Amino acid sequence: MEKKEEYRASLPFFGIPRLIPYMKKYRKTLILMIICGLCGTGVDLALPLLQRYALNHYITGRTMDTLPFYVVLYVAIILFGAVVNYISTRNAWTTEVSVNRDLRSAAFDHLQKLSFSYFNQNAVGYIHSRVMSDTGRVGSLVSWTLMDSVWHLSYLVGSIAVMLAINARLALMVVLILPLIVVLFSLFQRKLIRANREIRELNSKITGDFNEGITGAKTIKTLVIEEKMGRDFLSDTAGMKRKGIHVARLRGLFALTMNLASSLALAIVLWKGGYIAENEVGTFSLFMSYAQGMM
Repeated sequence: MEKKEEYRASLPFFGIPRLIPYMKKYRKTLILMIICGLCGTGVDLALPLLQRYALNHYITGRTMDTLPFYVVLYVAIILFGAVVNYISTRNAWTTEVSVNRDLRSAAFDHLQKLSFSYFNQNAVGYIHSRVMSDTGRVGSLVSWTLMDSVWHLSYLVGSIAVMLAINARLALMVVLILPLIVVLFSLFQRKLIRANREIRELNSKITGDFNEGITGAKTIKTLVIEEKMGRDFLSDTAGMKRKGIHVARLRGLFALTMNLASSLALAIVLWKGGYIAENEVGTFSLFMSYAQGMM
């Protein structure tokens, strides 16, 4: 049996314009999620600054004059961060399940309008798997991925701005690592995206094999093609195993590379920032926290 040639559509701007109608319904939830995410970034940026003040003022300065006010402020910021993180997380979860529901409803309605020839050419299990898994990925994209992107980008910009304001020379040394990380991230991300797409494709084929084996059991036994169906199933699962191992290795190598880059940034802070530690231990701690957080 000849395998049909796969067709992959290329959508402009990664298909984001197609998602806008589904996101418009939840724009208030998305805006609140983004605002709370930015507030959470502000908390993450403020805590190292408070720690810097505590080390420089209380440890180096050997004074406890503002300790009650400092404790109240520190606890208030932590509680504020917990509240905004809870709101942003809840809104992301709400957006994810709502967009998933709308996409699956639209897909179901579209499937009812397709011709019989489409279902003759595509296994029901394959269609079901793609509808469920692909809509789940899209729902995660417009919720958790969007929130993470806002948090990471704002933290990166904010931490660089604070470090430049405190010590521009040391900040530039840390920032020099970022282009290397961007290049490495781009290389791994392209491979991981391609491999994950192939895994979802194979998973859909396996689901289709299960569906054919169950719903077409009478036809399979009548035609005495159990062995052929078994070989096809084993071929698809073996491909899934190989691809899964390949993705796991890529992810491990990616994590190792990112950890190496993070350690390199911390090494620069330790190497060139040692002169700060003598008089400003808090500043030294702040740069280490920001460098590790940026990576």
